[in-house]
Amino acid sequence: MSSSKPIHERFPPLNLKPSQLKLRRKEGVLEVFDSFRKKWLVLNPEEWVRQQLCHALIRDFGFPSGGMQLEAGLEVGLGKFRTDLVVFHKRNPIILIECKAPDVPLSHETLDQASRYNLKLGVEHLLISNGIQHIHFRKQGEAWEEKFEIPDFQSLIS
Repeated sequence: MSSSKPIHERFPPLNLKPSQLKLRRKEGVLEVFDSFRKKWLVLNPEEWVRQQLCHALIRDFGFPSGGMQLEAGLEVGLGKFRTDLVVFHKRNPIILIECKAPDVPLSHETLDQASRYNLKLGVEHLLISNGIQHIHFRKQGEAWEEKFEIPDFQSLIS
């Protein structure tokens, strides 16, 4: 499943400091080493965002690497889903992060998707990102306050 697009078009620069990801080509397929799950994954545009964002959260925003859970299974109602990223503090989930490919605009549908997952988790913070745009939502009563930034870890736990 290789693409005819050049690599810089499939994986454009993001609105994050770039991380040096470990890449390889296996049987014509570009893969990335996920240092969190300790395995090689097919590198697609959404995985590009997820990997770059995870590294940026640790390096630039003070998140602990040990508190990150990537693509965990979750049951909501009768459906089974996979969260892109949930960050825990003292075994409690504190932020749910939904990643999209860089060419996928963030929309109400993206927020709705994260909100559905949050029915099970009940976190006060959501982050949706396509690597270019990042929107942080903080629960304020029954509403969500919207900020166009990535929060630092300390602000989430204080």
